[in-house]
Amino acid sequence: MTKAMQVQLVETAAAETWGGDKALLSFSDNGATVHATVHATRATGGPLVAAQRAARRLDGMGVAAVQLSGDGWDLERRWAFWAGYFNPRNDNRLDWGTGDAAELEELNAREKAARWVREITNGTPEEVSPGFWPRAPRRCCTTWRRGPSATKSWPAMSCCRRALSVFTMWAAAACVNR
Repeated sequence: MTKAMQVQLVETAAAETWGGDKALLSFSDNGATVHATVHATRATGGPLVAAQRAARRLDGMGVAAVQLSGDGWDLERRWAFWAGYFNPRNDNRLDWGTGDAAELEELNAREKAARWVREITNGTPEEVSPGFWPRAPRRCCTTWRRGPSATKSWPAMSCCRRALSVFTMWAAAACVNR
């Protein structure tokens, strides 16, 4: 089993050996540090995009397992990191690094919704036949209710609604562009 690399998010500059205030990432024996400083994020659009870019770089370096650690992470920053770290070709593992059950449930629901939308978007004609479309929303929502919290989970249901709205926008765009 591969040991997960610890990744922190800070709003301070890196050491000069890593490029100072322009460095996005630095490394130590403890893992990696994402530097969301003004200079490092000016071209990227802020800490969310900095987290996403750093995650892409770590994935590109072949880092297979990551654990987010430290106080710099919040829900949106964790989600931005996942968006950059997700790679359908690699089986990357991400530990969200949070003990908050509600936040963890929301992040897991978002991940399921994103994976579901990607499956539909990239499905073959056989997998995504005309008979599939009427059942798609129901399949999406019932998949999430089978988990350990079989009661109505509001983060999961709201995430299901988000997935369906993304899917609806995608389907509408596909129809308009024909």
